[in-house]
Amino acid sequence: MKTQIIHPWKWLNMVGVEHPNNPWKLWEWVFRAWTGQVVWAVVENISHETFVLVEQFRPLVDARVIELVAGLVDPEMTPEEAILKEIREETWYTWGQAHFLLTGPKSAGLTNEMTLDYYVQVSGNPWEQELETSERWLIVLECHNSLVDLKRLLASEEKSGKLISPWVWAGFGKAMIDGYLKN
Repeated sequence: MKTQIIHPWKWLNMVGVEHPNNPWKLWEWVFRAWTGQVVWAVVENISHETFVLVEQFRPLVDARVIELVAGLVDPEMTPEEAILKEIREETWYTWGQAHFLLTGPKSAGLTNEMTLDYYVQVSGNPWEQELETSERWLIVLECHNSLVDLKRLLASEEKSGKLISPWVWAGFGKAMIDGYLKN
């Protein structure tokens, strides 16, 4: 396929690709200039018996969104290193081992970004740190580590007008299927 950069920005590029069977049809999407991977994690605090999620305001959807811990993979990091760094930055918890769950496209037509989901157990209490400027409005949510309680929490948050990222359901579903979570 013939690809052309339609408009470059500092962090993103708008790209056009000619459809292979219809040369008159041009697909347009964006891709990150320096990474094409996003990491997400289902985080379980085994000493508190809680699931750990984050909530933050997303201007493009004009709403607060409940999400898994997530972040971009820096070019000099492995995805596993990136998700462990994000857990520390966003939840203040230290971590254990990252267990790979699944990968998939973040969007079917807007971007070429691929997500890599992990299951990570943490323990203990959050360690003290100063949040990065970009993380200062982030809220850490915890609920008892039962899927019934998770469903109840997410239903309540959704009823209050917040959005729930579909990756929450995908991550928890895959973690349960793989045997990391019990019902």
